Amino acid sequence: MPKIEITLPEESFARLERLKERIEAGSHSEVFSNALRLYEASVEEVEQGGTIVVIRLDGSQMPVFESVSDE
Repeated sequence: MPKIEITLPEESFARLERLKERIEAGSHSEVFSNALRLYEASVEEVEQGGTIVVIRLDGSQMPVFESVSDE
């Protein structure tokens, strides 16, 4: 299995640690794998003209990723 080494600012590493604990991931690699899958799916949808939207419990919506028109 290929390995990579990354350097993160302290704040980013702290965020990674908190997320790892919140989702009870076994490793940082698991967090990155999940994040990569979600980001890849988002990019593919946006490339096809879609928008990724968060729908909150109150029904309000917030676009998270959306396509940008070249016009």
